Amino acid sequence: MNKMRGEQEIMMLAKKIEAVKAAIVDSIRSLPDNPNIKRFGGKEKCFIMKFKHLEEKWTPEYYDFKYQYDLIARSAGRAENFF
Repeated sequence: MNKMRGEQEIMMLAKKIEAVKAAIVDSIRSLPDNPNIKRFGGKEKCFIMKFKHLEEKWTPEYYDFKYQYDLIARSAGRAENFF
């Protein structure tokens, strides 16, 4: 009986960990976008920005916060040992 109870507790904790992980991933994906860019054309990866906002990095990924958030969220979602 104790073994069964222990397994149930483990399953319950695993479900709670998955719920927390999902909440963290959702929170990451809902972070605000870069205020210096304007997305256009209904496409997630198309945006423009003023030249004065360019820093030393000229790669689009550097300015695309949503892209960065998605990478982090996907990594967190795939993590086996999240805690």
